[in-house]
Amino acid sequence: MKKLLIGASLLLIGSVAHAAPIGGDDKNCSDTYSVYNSRLLYGEVPIAGGNSYSVDPVTGFLQSRGMTFFLNRVTGTWSIVNTYINGVACIQDYGNLYTPTLR
Repeated sequence: MKKLLIGASLLLIGSVAHAAPIGGDDKNCSDTYSVYNSRLLYGEVPIAGGNSYSVDPVTGFLQSRGMTFFLNRVTGTWSIVNTYINGVACIQDYGNLYTPTLR
């Protein structure tokens, strides 16, 4: 019985690992609501977004993710947040001194 419980636990852990997005182990990941609200605390608002696709290295399947660019126009801080279909969002990058480029 003990071996069965250990085996079931390992199977569950493995299935959770497969459900995590690329970068899902990143300390900058949480549920989408929390990550978006953390950007609002810095006065950043979403100004652009899009979709991208990558190959999951574990399953080999195509994985969709959304991208949102947040910006605080007063302080110049910015963040790029990736969102995944399983409800996880990750802060992919962030910085300051945002300057728009003109063509």
